[in-house]
Amino acid sequence: RFPHGILIVNLAGSFLLGVTANQESDITFLLFGFCGALTTWSAFALDLFEERREVKLFAVNLFGNYLLGVFAALLGLWIGR
Repeated sequence: RFPHGILIVNLAGSFLLGVTANQESDITFLLFGFCGALTTWSAFALDLFEERREVKLFAVNLFGNYLLGVFAALLGLWIGR
C-alpha cells in the first residue's frame, strides 16, 4: 500500500519548482505558490506517521520522496536554464 500518488505529486511539484526557479518573470512568485499548493507534504507526513511500524515501507517512502524530490528539482533547474 505504498502511496504512489503522493510521491508522484511531490515529484511533479519539485520538478516544476526547479524549472521555474531560474525564470525572471512577474509570474514566478505565482508559480512558486502553485508548486507549494500542488505538493502534498502534509499527506506525506501523515503517511509516514501511519507507516512508522512498517520500517521498510517507512524508509522507502521517506527516502524516495526526499531523494527523488531533490533529483526532480535539480532536473527541473537544469531544464529550466
